[in-house]
Parts: sequence; C-alpha cells; structure tokens
Amino acid sequence: MLAWLIPGEKGTLLDAAHPLLAQLGLDVPVRNPTRRPMVRGCLDWSERQPHLAGHLGADVLNALITRGWLTPAPTSRALHISDDGRLGLTQILGLDPAALNSVPATRASARAGGPLIGAR
Repeated sequence: MLAWLIPGEKGTLLDAAHPLLAQLGLDVPVRNPTRRPMVRGCLDWSERQPHLAGHLGADVLNALITRGWLTPAPTSRALHISDDGRLGLTQILGLDPAALNSVPATRASARAGGPLIGAR
C-alpha cells in the first residue's frame, strides 16, 4: 500500500484503492486536498520506529478513534487500544490476536501500526 517510510520525508502511496483503506471507511482522494503531505514518515517518540504521518496518517488515526478502537490518553500523547480495537485490528490486519494481547495497552497502537503502514 505504501513505499518504505523514512522519518521526516514525504512518502509514496502506492495504492489509494487498497482494501485496507476501504475497510477503515477511507476514500483517499487522487489529489491531495491540502498542502500537508499525503504520506510522510515520522519517527515515533517512544518506540523509535517510523509511523505513518501526513494527511493519510491523520485520516487513519481519526477512523480508528471514531470506531472506538483507539482512545487518546487524557494526559499524554499515548493511545489506548480497546477490546473492540484489538479484535478489529487483528481481523483487518490478519494478525494473531495474541500479538496484541501481549502488548501493554498504552503501546499496542504503536506496535500494531507496523503492518498497517508497511513497516520494514
């Protein structure tokens, strides 16, 4: 779906019609509607791994929060993954449910994001 993400650089969306995006209810425009890059790599401050940023990253995050799969922590930038989120992410990403069960809730979203963004 994405080319390799490099922190701080614009990325490349290879397939705007990817089924994963459709499963999240995202309709990715052919042309970027804003000056913000459609895809950008960003180095996660806690995990030190690249994650999806830019317009598409914000849309994916908003979709996960709207579904109730992720909840922002009230006093930090951390995200908490709900039970519904664990189930939903394991289903659409094809993960073993144990992969998310072994990760503390405050870090599950960062680690679960690897397959979603095409991490190395």
